[in-house]
Amino acid sequence: MATTVTANHAAPASASAALLHRLLEPAGIPCEIVLPTGETLRFGSAPPGFRVTFHADRAFRAVLDEFALAQAYVEGEIDIDGDMLSLLDLRGRLTDRPKLLQIARFLYQLFLAPTTRVNRSA
Repeated sequence: MATTVTANHAAPASASAALLHRLLEPAGIPCEIVLPTGETLRFGSAPPGFRVTFHADRAFRAVLDEFALAQAYVEGEIDIDGDMLSLLDLRGRLTDRPKLLQIARFLYQLFLAPTTRVNRSA
């Protein structure tokens, strides 16, 4: 597997990388994320305080809350190296983002999505 390092100024190489870049870059915490494909994403200008390595696509897609993150860690689907306090600090800075995503999804389903797509029995 080839490893691609994405710096702050470079364009992300995949859709997953683009999503992580959009979420993590504004937080300003130096870190490194290794995707299941082997692609390595580095955020921040200082040396990374921690590295999260995803070994499985399922773990990468499931990490939406603390329980899923803990389960993936216990099952060996992710590894966390480095300063755990920096990782927790990053988590704290991202708390408002899911709420915005949930509101956007609700408004899309309410006003833009066809009713048969939102409610299959309609």
